Amino acid sequence: MAAKGREDWQLALGSQFVPRWKKVTCDRDFIASLLLTDGLHVRPSEVSFLETRVHAKNELDDDDDSFDVEDADVGFVTEPSFPVIESAIDSAIEELGGTVFPKLCKAPTDAAWISYTHDLRCKSADEVLTLLKCSERVTKYVSEHYRENWKSIQLELREWIDVHPGGEWRCFVRDGTFLAATPRDISCNVALTEQDVLRVKELLSGFFQSQKCLRGCLVMDIYIDANEHLWVFDVEDFSSSLSSSNNDEEGQQEEENFGLFSRQQIEDLFSLRDLSELPVLRRIASEESCLFHNRKKWTSGVPWELRTSCQAARQVVEEAVSFVKQESYNSHHHHHYQQQ
Repeated sequence: MAAKGREDWQLALGSQFVPRWKKVTCDRDFIASLLLTDGLHVRPSEVSFLETRVHAKNELDDDDDSFDVEDADVGFVTEPSFPVIESAIDSAIEELGGTVFPKLCKAPTDAAWISYTHDLRCKSADEVLTLLKCSERVTKYVSEHYRENWKSIQLELREWIDVHPGGEWRCFVRDGTFLAATPRDISCNVALTEQDVLRVKELLSGFFQSQKCLRGCLVMDIYIDANEHLWVFDVEDFSSSLSSSNNDEEGQQEEENFGLFSRQQIEDLFSLRDLSELPVLRRIASEESCLFHNRKKWTSGVPWELRTSCQAARQVVEEAVSFVKQESYNSHHHHHYQQQ
């Protein structure tokens, strides 16, 4: 099995290893209107509520000379409504247990910071569309492939599984041979013992030995849950994972994720003839600070730029609090001194 669509590798691997999922067909207008338009848009269901709030504020401010309303009729730029598709999304979410992980060719991982839960769990069509709209990763991919083959752009909703980051592994496989594995998210700073590594290697090796249908050079994302059951989250051709990020150096750095391996090391593994030393499984040692490996990804999901701004703001607040405490302390001692 070479990686094609989710239907192909789910059928090949078996449903016991693949979480339930649903595909929602998206037409051309839907993709273009939601992902290829600039600016902040308001969901149609929110317009009446926002207009009521704005008009109420205008009435309160009528007697205030300092408030100048240039246009009493405030209008909102709304996103086009696609009730059939949105209804299909909501139906799929309900069928998959009420919470899903969305993916439109790419997962909107860079938009997790906008979610209340700081992850990609969605319970409604509104939440799915908000994540997709806010994801630069998704919109970039769609904009690059929209004109040439928009029909290949599909929305997939996968049933939500609570994932411990230490159980996610990115595996590299050639024609069914397990070559190497690395923690999927090296920013989670989960340290594994040698015994943990041996157990993970045993579980992954056993899984790949049972899968005789795998063909080609594949990148597979696999999760090992608390019961040591393996879930295959994604399968992609190694060549496809490279071609999507070869346009520019910045895009390449953003898209490629070889974990604790370099790109060259993975390419060398795929061309290796002597397999006696395989598989190679790398882990985060307890003495390592893995945050230095991936500067832009943090467990909170907040982008590096916002995190830096938050740190600066926190420093300002801490300095202000320290100043107030010092002033209070000085005032108290000055008052005490005058009483004496």
